[in-house]
Amino acid sequence: SGSDWCIPCIKLHKNIIETDEFKKLETENVVVYINADFPRNKKNQLSPELKKENASLADQYNQKGLFPYTLLLNAEGKVLKSWEGLPSEDALAFSKEIKSIKENQK
Repeated sequence: SGSDWCIPCIKLHKNIIETDEFKKLETENVVVYINADFPRNKKNQLSPELKKENASLADQYNQKGLFPYTLLLNAEGKVLKSWEGLPSEDALAFSKEIKSIKENQK
């Protein structure tokens, strides 16, 4: 994400990722949340190691450089679903969609 410059990325974090509804998916082991961040402000710069890791994730999963770009992967790293831009305005709807996709994989 572009945590300090991408308005849809900021909305994604505030309206979905940071909500209790989404955090419940993590505690129920439905998802493991990973954020590859690409901040632009000098004060928000990441460590060289984290920059390298995020660049590797971007090379593997987001070669177009879309922001935000959200992926649902299985345990083997296969993409089950991708969302370009803001995946939803509503945390509950997004959580239900993720659960539905995961259920259909069983």
